[in-house]
Amino acid sequence: MLRLVRMRAGFVLVACASFLGASDAFKIESGEPFVLVHGETYLGAIVPEGRDSSKLRFLQISSSGYWTPTPESVAKLEDKLKSALERGQQKPEMLVQPGKHSAKELAYVAGEIGSVLENLPSFRRQYVGLIMKDGTRRILVNAFPGAEKERERFPYWRQGIVWVDDGGFWYWRIQYDLETGTFSHFDSNGYG
Repeated sequence: MLRLVRMRAGFVLVACASFLGASDAFKIESGEPFVLVHGETYLGAIVPEGRDSSKLRFLQISSSGYWTPTPESVAKLEDKLKSALERGQQKPEMLVQPGKHSAKELAYVAGEIGSVLENLPSFRRQYVGLIMKDGTRRILVNAFPGAEKERERFPYWRQGIVWVDDGGFWYWRIQYDLETGTFSHFDSNGYG
């Protein structure tokens, strides 16, 4: 399946292999729009349990189940997000997926986090509740560019998971652990 996605600098060709089940990657589910949540520095949508969860495989997210975050849990997350990103820019090993990372990889992540911080209020967010294999609950933040000149770049963002190939720091994700109040698994798209 091929699909054109309009972006700031032109068009990006997004190719998905239908043998991976990608034929429905951009199909919008019918039903009520996701619940809108906002604060002084953010605008996002809570993805209800079970809605679009199959599409998370394109973001390489694995979990044993899903739950629906509350507006209060999202507000707690957002209260801590900027300071966590600032700490992560200084010590990226705090935010990346656990494992060994080279100094070059960590420097790259620090640069991506810096770019995210410079533009933090301009991102739309989707909040997906994840239940991990050990039973812990996390919230996945799926972030992408917001409106430009009052025109939504992804008009379906309140009805389906936004997934774009490439695009760099404009498309990033991070996970928030509800029990510990910490962030992990920061990653951003590559550059095509």
